[in-house]
Amino acid sequence: MVPHWHCGRLLAAVFVCSTTLVSVDAHADEPVDAGRVDALVERLGDARYDVREASDEELREIGIGAADALARAFRNDDDYEMRLRIQRIAEHIYFWDRVLGKNGFLGISHQKYTRNSPCFRMKDSRIPPDISAFSVENVIEGTSAERAGIQKCDIIVAVNGVTLPSNAVLTDFADQIRGKKPGTEMVFEFFRERERITRTIKIGHRPAQYYLLRNTPEDLKRQYQAAVDTFPQWWVERFGAWNARVAPSGAGERDAFLPLPPATDHDDE
Repeated sequence: MVPHWHCGRLLAAVFVCSTTLVSVDAHADEPVDAGRVDALVERLGDARYDVREASDEELREIGIGAADALARAFRNDDDYEMRLRIQRIAEHIYFWDRVLGKNGFLGISHQKYTRNSPCFRMKDSRIPPDISAFSVENVIEGTSAERAGIQKCDIIVAVNGVTLPSNAVLTDFADQIRGKKPGTEMVFEFFRERERITRTIKIGHRPAQYYLLRNTPEDLKRQYQAAVDTFPQWWVERFGAWNARVAPSGAGERDAFLPLPPATDHDDE
């Protein structure tokens, strides 16, 4: 999810405003074909809605490598809808590059599997005493965990074949996941009742609102806030003055950074 700066303030709270989503498989690290990018940007102004939408999605997938072409079109085009679409794409690729595309997300809340865990029934002899197991307390709707069929009270004992020592804490488990890029496939081993299951799951990206929670790790909060703080400068350097009125290509005066109406969410992950 990526913020739109039409709420009047450049604060973390902008995530309560409209958001745009994109597939976790997007933004592969591939060389950028400048000709292809220019053609896609031009199609953002196509009269056909499906062509505009397809070009929009492809440019999001290309990522930060499309920024210069988008900036040229934004400065030179006089069509409000075209510029609005470009602005939203630019916001998305910036935040994906700086923060959202860096941190993997499974989509569960978890606790260490001990007698204090709500899912604890009895000591499980299948779990060696020298390792930590983690029980799934909740599965977040629409995430990789839900799509993979992870269920409440599944007991995770290994990730990518690696177990954690008995003195491991909750963040040790979480760090194994958030240290991977979205789209990475990870192998989870867990117990469900009498069954031992091994499942390969393609992890998603950490949704923007999960950078703002009270229990969000401090390094993630700082990473997100740094992206928020540097976005205006990034925009000005490429797209034009911030909160100023400009007249590119002989057009009448207009805002360089457009006030955005509510956006329609795209399907995610």
